[in-house]
Amino acid sequence: MSSWFAPTFSATKCKPQLKMAIQRVLIKTNKEKQKMMKDKKSIAKLLSENKEEKARIRTEAVVRGDFKLEALDILSLLCELLHERMGLISSLKECPPDMTASIATLIWAAPRTEIPEFVNIAKLFKAKYGPAFFQRAQRNTDGIVNEQIINKLSVQPPNAFLVLRYMKAIAKANGVNWNPSEKLDDTSLNQ
Repeated sequence: MSSWFAPTFSATKCKPQLKMAIQRVLIKTNKEKQKMMKDKKSIAKLLSENKEEKARIRTEAVVRGDFKLEALDILSLLCELLHERMGLISSLKECPPDMTASIATLIWAAPRTEIPEFVNIAKLFKAKYGPAFFQRAQRNTDGIVNEQIINKLSVQPPNAFLVLRYMKAIAKANGVNWNPSEKLDDTSLNQ
């Protein structure tokens, strides 16, 4: 399909994309979990060697990975919901009010994930509801995009307190006797 060709919406195009997205999320999730297990072992090794700063950087990546997996789980559930409600969606010209947040969330998240089916689904909904709806969803103009998705796919680094908690949990799970060089308390939650 060439890039100049604008897709048109049809339930028979959208439903398989939703199902494929669910499958792709499952595959990606399994792959990421395997990678994160290896990363955690690597972090534990670094902590045992007192290479705390390297471990901290890698732990930030693990935290981001966890956040991304949580976001993908939510997006997969949204795909299931939209798949089940496709009859209603395709029968109405306007977006059903109870589906607006779900569709806007998928549109907003599509370029922030590595799931090509999300991009295809977003394009189909752009064809269905028009470029104005699509742009409002992309920019979250109406503030209806799922807050958890926004937080989980944020580019902000995880806070120091959370990273430290992960590092402690990784050390404990791998039998590494490690004490952090800096102490963080509840006031660090806001950093």
